[in-house]
Parts: sequence; structure tokens; C-alpha cells
Amino acid sequence: MKKDRKRLIAAAMGKIPCDLTVKNVQFVNVFTGEIYPAEVDVIDGWVARVRYPEEPQELESKETVDGEGHYLIPGFLDAHVHIESSMMIPEQFGRAVVPWGTTTVCTDPHEIANVLGIDGVKFMLENGRKSLLRQFVLAPSCVPAVPGLEYSGAEFGAEEIGEILDMDGVVGIASRSAWYGTLAAYYILLSILRFTAVREAGILSGKADGEERLPAEIRFYRWCGILFIIMTVALCGTVILILDEEGGKHYPGSLIYGAALYVFYKMIMSVVNLVKVRKHRSPLLLAIRDIGYVDACVSILSLQTAMFASFGTGEKEFSRLMNGVTGAAVCLMVLGTGIRAVWMAGKMKQKWKEI
Repeated sequence: MKKDRKRLIAAAMGKIPCDLTVKNVQFVNVFTGEIYPAEVDVIDGWVARVRYPEEPQELESKETVDGEGHYLIPGFLDAHVHIESSMMIPEQFGRAVVPWGTTTVCTDPHEIANVLGIDGVKFMLENGRKSLLRQFVLAPSCVPAVPGLEYSGAEFGAEEIGEILDMDGVVGIASRSAWYGTLAAYYILLSILRFTAVREAGILSGKADGEERLPAEIRFYRWCGILFIIMTVALCGTVILILDEEGGKHYPGSLIYGAALYVFYKMIMSVVNLVKVRKHRSPLLLAIRDIGYVDACVSILSLQTAMFASFGTGEKEFSRLMNGVTGAAVCLMVLGTGIRAVWMAGKMKQKWKEI
């Protein structure tokens, strides 16, 4: 039933009676992490109020259920499922999972779509309406899953996806772009670098002895260089997928202006740190400087793809050319930074041994 906020507020204030009250339960509050005795008032299928047992109920509900001291928790939500993989139709799938606490699923019927096309998606939607399980269906975008390398019962383009999106019960498009995976690999490596830099600085801060501190800093500098080289592989994948799949970041509304300011800030700070660190020649500071420099370079590429997405004139060839040139330049810069760090660390180690 559609949510009526006025009725919900009136029921919560005790001005109108609720449809149902569940009493004598141990309420699991997922917001505070607490479990405590409570009574729950429901109207039109929506929770209007959660009360302590000692709190009075102004108007008696139409129905009261004794929870007999059991736990009362919100239903589980499965954020990614393919119902076909269970070898059951949606109606039977709901019968199997609802008793165990799953009340909602986000489902992508791309498996049946690859066999029966749009008719298969329609069947999943119609059959799902027979179940108590709430189903949010996503339009499958990978039909066929591997174009040109397999036989499929259908092929979905913009027209087919648009038809599915117009169907009642479809809430969005299921997208699985490898671009996000390669970018995630880059950010994971960047996070590791930053965390270990902070950790290394904390460990070395207590070592005043240069004979003990300098070799540790050199080892860390070399390790950073190796990670920069590995990071280049992920970035190359990102650039290739940007060109092949027209991937890239998209910022809604005016958020792109804030992102641009943040990128310019990182560029300025990387230049400032470049000048500052030259005076100290500490391997640890050199590593931290390089981390900031690499992050600034990649941010320029991300911003450029977002700018084309937001302000581009539709000239795909020009945007692909620019993203390709900038992407190649960024990859070479990161690779060069890694090779230089490894080489400099080796040179520093050799000089330290000679002292």
C-alpha cells in the first residue's frame, strides 16, 4: 500500500488507531545496535511507532499479536541476486527465502534474458507479483554476455533496454563495467601506499639513529616504487576501458565544479611538496611526495573524463583522442615515477654502504 504520511503521523501521535500491534518482543534496533523489549504499532503496512512496553497506547489497535518474547528485526535485503541461478521461478524463490528473513531482493534477470529475451524478463516480472517477496528488477545490459563470442537467444540494445525500463517493477539498469574494477584496483593500491606511509612515519619517528632509520626509509621508498609499477598495469586497463567502453566518472549537477577545485588543489600541493622535499632528501619524504604526485596525475585524467561527460559536444572521436593521449601520458608518468623510485632507492642504498 502507498505510504500516507499524514496517516502515519496521526497514528504515531495516537490520534487514530493502528491496524496492528506486535507486543512482547525483543526489538533489534539496527540503527543503535541495541536489543530491548518493545511494542510495535503498524498502520497500512508501515511501522508507525516503536514503544517501550510501559508507554501507554492511546487507542487500541484493530489487531494485537503476542510475540512471545521472540526477536523482531527488519527484513533482510539481498542487494544482488539472479533468481534463475536458484533454479526456481520468482514465486517459488519467494517461498524459499521469506521464511528465513529475506523480504527484499534486487534482481538482474540477465540469465533468462540471454535465453528468452524480453519475453523472459516479462515472465520474471509477472511471476514475481505472485510472491510476498519484494523484488526490485534491473534491466539486464549484458545480453549477450560476451558479444561476438557466444550464441544468445536475444541481443539487447538501447531500444530493448528502453522497453524494459518502461515496464512496471523495473527500477534501473544492471551495469557491470570492468572500468570500475580497474579503478578500484588503483584506489586500493593508493590506499595501501598512504596507510603504510603513515605507519612507517610513526615507526621511524622513534628512531633517532641514522644508521637504523635511513636503511628502513630506503627500503620503504623502493617498495613504493614497485607498487607504482604495479599500479601502472591497473591504470592501463582503466585507460583501455575508457576508450573501449566510454567509461569515466560522472558527477551530478554542480558537483563537478567542487571536484575540479579539489583536483586543482591536489595539483598545487603536489608542486609545493616537490619543492619542499628537495631540501630534505629523505627517502620517506620522497615516497610521500611521489604518492601525492601520482594521485594528482590520475585525478587529472578522472576530471577530464568527467568534463567530457558533462560538457562534451558529442564529438566522440575527439574525446576518445584526448582521453587516450592524457591516459597514456598519466600511465607513463606513474611508470616513470616507479622506475625512478626503485633506481633512486638502489643508488641511496649503495651510497649508504660506502659510508
